[in-house]
Amino acid sequence: VALTKAGLDSTLSDEEKEYTIFAPSDDAMADFAKKKGVTKLSLMELEGLDEVVKNHVVEGKFPMADLPSEITTLAGKTIPTPKVVMNKGRSKKQLANFNSLNGCFHIIDAVME
Repeated sequence: VALTKAGLDSTLSDEEKEYTIFAPSDDAMADFAKKKGVTKLSLMELEGLDEVVKNHVVEGKFPMADLPSEITTLAGKTIPTPKVVMNKGRSKKQLANFNSLNGCFHIIDAVME
């Protein structure tokens, strides 16, 4: 839903390009909502959400082994590569290197503003 609100649905469906998405975990979204003084459900109406969402998308496919130390987001910001959540709690479920049709995504532990 957030990708659509940010106008990225058509961009990300372009099979000629590859993208990496750094998707905040549910806990990260809850913390972000609390910081903004809203509920998680009302985040979709937050002013400036499109820029926040674009901060989580990078052109190019970057699996964990190929992550650079800095990334340039679709919002145009060059930032340090976010910490990827490798395991959640005692679970051995890896939260990185999920492949998609034209890229991959990783779960991160914070929202990048």
